[in-house]
Amino acid sequence: AFILPQFWNIPEYRDFYTSRKWLRVIIDNALYENPVAYDVSELAEIADSISSMTTHIVGPEKIGDGSTTTNLMLNAIAEHGPRGSKWSLMSVFQGSSYEMYRSYEILKEYRIGFAFPVSMYRQGWSRSGLKYFTGIRNHYVHALGIDDLTEIPDLVRAGFDSFDSSIVATAAVNGIDLLGTELRIMRRGDPSDPVRVNLMHTEFHEDVIDATACNIDDIKSTIGSIKIEAKGV
Repeated sequence: AFILPQFWNIPEYRDFYTSRKWLRVIIDNALYENPVAYDVSELAEIADSISSMTTHIVGPEKIGDGSTTTNLMLNAIAEHGPRGSKWSLMSVFQGSSYEMYRSYEILKEYRIGFAFPVSMYRQGWSRSGLKYFTGIRNHYVHALGIDDLTEIPDLVRAGFDSFDSSIVATAAVNGIDLLGTELRIMRRGDPSDPVRVNLMHTEFHEDVIDATACNIDDIKSTIGSIKIEAKGV
């Protein structure tokens, strides 16, 4: 599960996550949507209220600045520790490839998770290649956002543990045949961009619900096939 803290005060949203048991949860810092990231202490309160085998809290960051992000993470670790009783921190890579490499070298001793944002893909980076370049070993690795389904095979083969995306629902809402006629949904701020699914809607047409469920099943099946193929290589 992937939790957006800016919606946590809405009872329906909160109850969906607190009323279930989860294998793995990532709690975002909301910096992608908000001008200021949520503090680790606020996210830790959310983590403590849910039932999950593993929970990662996305730590502080400065978009585009790897050195500052690393220092913000070190400050957060000094103040809150790298993990609590029910959560561990996750650092988002930012900046240049060298800054990513240095960030991993500095933070890897704390046994936290790491994440590569979708902005890297949009800038032309290969996130699977960056994982190899940074030298990540034996750490949880997440891909923040997916625009293009053709990136998923590379992420799976590179050993990414998870990714989050609203692409399955956005495709359904816009009537896009995901895995059929269109494998990616890019939003670049143009008027012609597909409309992102409204995450706060509580009711959707049955066709949208069915299409979303089918998209999820299709992607799960694709990932399963990729993993089987990778084991056979």
